[in-house]
Amino acid sequence: MAIVFTSTASTGVATVTGSKVVVPIAVPDNCYSIVFQNDDATDTILVAQGTAGAGAIPLIGSIHVRPNTSFVWDCGTKSERVDDLTAAGSLLVFDSTANNIPVYVTYLCGNKA
Repeated sequence: MAIVFTSTASTGVATVTGSKVVVPIAVPDNCYSIVFQNDDATDTILVAQGTAGAGAIPLIGSIHVRPNTSFVWDCGTKSERVDDLTAAGSLLVFDSTANNIPVYVTYLCGNKA
């Protein structure tokens, strides 16, 4: 039986409708899954890769975290990822469909990068 050591890091950010925002903690190299939590009762959170700033995240091609739900993204550790989630233009960015709401992000990390 193997023992896996896992750590977590949690953070949050308030979305700004029509603008892309990033979380204050970058995705760690040894992060293998990311949990996005939406506790709002009415609005959907949109998640994509890109650059923070003006302009809404398009509905097509983004992850939709519906009201009162969560989404787990198995991104793989840095050596297994297709895209670098810490490079300019490839950051995780967030938006919402109607109001400014909080998105809660938890990184699940292992002992290998």
